[in-house]
Amino acid sequence: MIDIIKNIFGGNGFKGESLEEGILYRSDNAQKTEYWLVISCDITNFLERQNDFFNKCKKIYSAPSLDKNISLLLLWKTAGNLSIDFLKEKVMAIEEDPYLFKKYVLYYSPSEQKQFQDNLGSRDVNDFISKNVSSREMFDVYKNNPHAQTWQSLLYRISIKLPFISIAVEENTGLHSLFEVNKIRIKKAGLTKFNDVLLKIIDNVNLDDMEDEGPENLFSEILSNLQEK
Repeated sequence: MIDIIKNIFGGNGFKGESLEEGILYRSDNAQKTEYWLVISCDITNFLERQNDFFNKCKKIYSAPSLDKNISLLLLWKTAGNLSIDFLKEKVMAIEEDPYLFKKYVLYYSPSEQKQFQDNLGSRDVNDFISKNVSSREMFDVYKNNPHAQTWQSLLYRISIKLPFISIAVEENTGLHSLFEVNKIRIKKAGLTKFNDVLLKIIDNVNLDDMEDEGPENLFSEILSNLQEK
């Protein structure tokens, strides 16, 4: 999984510096300097160690911008036999911690990783994600069983955890996928914390009902959840 993540960051303008436990990425653009620490580990007791990780990042980049603009991606390889409730509990405990990093936990099973790599083949991973996430056919597969251990589930999980990934959007009749409509609107509004809220919405909104009501209602619900945070 780490090689997939490396290619995603490299394809989005990030340059990496190796740490003993992971990679610290930096990207400079017109708006701000953005930092990401990527670590592959068991997430047990991670919060007790985060201060040490943060200090190691500061030794590489001592700029004040790191204090405000550093995110953390934890790659958590599971055995594939954990319940979704257990996974959510462990992920939320880390992602809701407000200190030092903006945190994202990307869990995956060996089966999901193999399926993803087999379907990716030799193609560019950023193009592969962008095109498949916005595919209505792909989204229907994911929607029918979002917690299944499939490469489609991992595909959407990666897209949710890494908000800088570009998503190809094509106009079509009927309902746009959840990602096509709302991710772009929220980005344009300059809102943050999109990923955490979107996960909550996906788990609680009946997407068939959304088709009848229109995407505006879902967008309003996302805004409401963001304001509560």
